[in-house]
Amino acid sequence: MIKAEPGRITIEVGVRLDNAQAVTNAVKSSLQGREVGIVFVQKERYDSSVLAAMLAWLRHAQHENIALFFLEVPEEVLDLAKLYGIQELLPVRA
Repeated sequence: MIKAEPGRITIEVGVRLDNAQAVTNAVKSSLQGREVGIVFVQKERYDSSVLAAMLAWLRHAQHENIALFFLEVPEEVLDLAKLYGIQELLPVRA
């Protein structure tokens, strides 16, 4: 589901309603360090649940004083963020 390394968490599955809570909890429990990048490996099979997960990760990281950013975000997810008007809330790096 995820792979955690120092400074990096790799999401290895698409985040959808059926697995969003499990992925969210796995990432939150793996957030450690001063700065963490979340990398998306799966390039499809997302629904709007991924946005709720990303916002939950950001809130948790902020509470823990961790700088969190997203890498290799699939276009499908970026399109959803634009549709919902939250793209400016997501710290996406190239």
